[in-house]
Amino acid sequence: MINVCLRRRLSWKHVGKTLRIEGLALHPGTFTGLDGHTITYPPEIFDDNHIEIAERRLKYRHEDSDTSVIGFITGYDVKPDGLYIRGYVFDEGVAELIRNGEVDGLSIEAEVDVDQEMRAKKVKITAVAIVPNPAAPKAGILTSRIVALLGRNAENNVKGGEMPEKPTREEFMDWIKKQLEDANVPKDIVETVMEVLDKAIKTPYPYPYPEPKVSEEEYKALQEENERLKKENEELKKKLEELQLEAEVKEIKSVEPDFEPEKVFSENMSFEAKMAALKAYKEAMKVKITVTNASAEDKKFEEKVEKILGELGIGGK
Repeated sequence: MINVCLRRRLSWKHVGKTLRIEGLALHPGTFTGLDGHTITYPPEIFDDNHIEIAERRLKYRHEDSDTSVIGFITGYDVKPDGLYIRGYVFDEGVAELIRNGEVDGLSIEAEVDVDQEMRAKKVKITAVAIVPNPAAPKAGILTSRIVALLGRNAENNVKGGEMPEKPTREEFMDWIKKQLEDANVPKDIVETVMEVLDKAIKTPYPYPYPEPKVSEEEYKALQEENERLKKENEELKKKLEELQLEAEVKEIKSVEPDFEPEKVFSENMSFEAKMAALKAYKEAMKVKITVTNASAEDKKFEEKVEKILGELGIGGK
C-alpha cells in the first residue's frame, strides 16, 4: 500500500511569545477512532522500534486545512506507559483555550499496522490533535507555559548560548534545559530535572540582581535606628502590661480596699503569671462575696421572724 499525502507547503513567521506544551499522546489500551475502527495498542509496542513520529504537526481538532495546524512537535519520548510529546502552540486562540483549561486532550493521527485481531504492530504518527475528548482517556496536556521565541534575525541577541542579562523565568528554564541537552545528559534525566525545577523555582523567578550599595556610615545609622525602635517597642510593651495589671488590681480594690497585690504574686513573676494569679483571686473573691451576701439575707430573715412572733406573744426579744 502506498499512502500519498499532497499538501501545500506552509511557511510560518512568528516572533514573540508562544505556548510550550508537554503531554501524553498515546498509552496502552483499546480505543475506537473517528473512522470507527477499534484498535488495541499493547504495552509491548511502546518503544522506538514500533512507534515513531513521522510528521510533527500539532492540529486543533481533526481537521484538514491550513488553519488547523496550530503548532509543531519539537520532541518526543516513547516510554513503557505511553508516548510523550513536547511542542509549541502558535495560535493565540487555541493557546488561550489550553491555558484556561477549556481543552486539554491529545489525539493521534497515524498509519497503524495491525494483525488479524486488530492489535497494533507498528504506529507511524502523522499528526497530533488537541481535542476536548480524546479516545484514549489518559491522553492529554500535562504541562504548559508561555515562552518567548526568537525571530530569524534575533540570534544576535543571545551569543554562544549565553543566558540573557535579565532573563524571564521561561528564558531561564529553557536555558538550563539547553545546557543539559548540550552536555549530552540523557533525555529522561533532563525531563526529570526540569520537572523538579519547574515546581521548585517560584514565579516570577527571583533573579539575583545586584542590590543597591549602602555606605558603612549609612549601614551603621540604620543599625542604630533599628536598635532604638526595638528598645522603644519593649518599653511600650512593658508600660501596657503595667496598665493592665493596675486595672485588675483597681477592680479588686473596688470590692476589697485593703487588698495587697504582693499577697498573690511576686515581682519576679512573668506578666502572664501575674495576670493569671489576679484572675484566680477575683474568682475566689466572687465566691466569698456571694456567701457573705447570702448570710446577711439569712440574718435579716431571722430578725423578721422574731419580730412577728413577738407581736403574736409567742416569742421574740
